[in-house]
Amino acid sequence: MLTIAPSVPPPSTGLPSALAAEWWKLPTPYRAEGFRKALHTTALTSRYPSLVHDIKFESPIGALATLAHTTIMPNLLSARLQLDIVSDYTSKEVALGCMAGLFTLEETHHVFNGNS
Repeated sequence: MLTIAPSVPPPSTGLPSALAAEWWKLPTPYRAEGFRKALHTTALTSRYPSLVHDIKFESPIGALATLAHTTIMPNLLSARLQLDIVSDYTSKEVALGCMAGLFTLEETHHVFNGNS
């Protein structure tokens, strides 16, 4: 059977879409079992029936608010004095999938849809 599509544009591989995909690689600090116990203990399971599932299977819980402004704090002196240690640690975390990045300020704006 042949299916013809009259016009289908190729998928975008531009910077915003590629960086936006990085957002979903970020690890969650939440622990599903801890939330399950807390919801059960407080009798809130029926109020939030899908929360534990969403945390466990990394389902998006909600849309992030657009960034209103960006603040860049300077690195600590100890980090500036030991750039090789910080760079090695960061590179390992990114390679293990525990951290997304490293992003320039412009790339960060694309990822989080703010301050463009």
